[in-house]
Amino acid sequence: MSDIQTALDRIPCPVGVVLQPPEVITVSWFTQISRTPPLIALSIAPQTSVTPSLAAKKKFTLAILRGDQETVARTCGHHQTREPDKIKAAGLEIVNSEALTTPWIKNALLNLECKVIEENLHGDHVLYVAEVTGAVASEQKHRPLVFVDRDLISL
Repeated sequence: MSDIQTALDRIPCPVGVVLQPPEVITVSWFTQISRTPPLIALSIAPQTSVTPSLAAKKKFTLAILRGDQETVARTCGHHQTREPDKIKAAGLEIVNSEALTTPWIKNALLNLECKVIEENLHGDHVLYVAEVTGAVASEQKHRPLVFVDRDLISL
């Protein structure tokens, strides 16, 4: 591994899952890029299971995981071909909400309803720019799950 990649792997990234039922994948390359309007950027490999659904529906939920949800992240991230129903395998409870038009994940740190406004291939990932159109946050404070040095940790 190059010195550059080793350095980039040391950038701490929050961990979440992109939910577009029946698909769900673990992600860690995302960030807020604008307050007004509220925008996020999300980077996903084009060969993931959720990519066709994102292209067709142009909306998704980004659920940010709590520090104690490492099993969820690993199940949704590493069972791409071995587990046909990652939502069930991860023990996720999907909730339909009056606040959001996309389903969200109960017990996540927070859920962001997102509408894709731009997508472009950059290197080996597709960069999605999405407007946050709704949010549901946990009423309790929790520390986030973080990906750093190619591993998951709780802060």
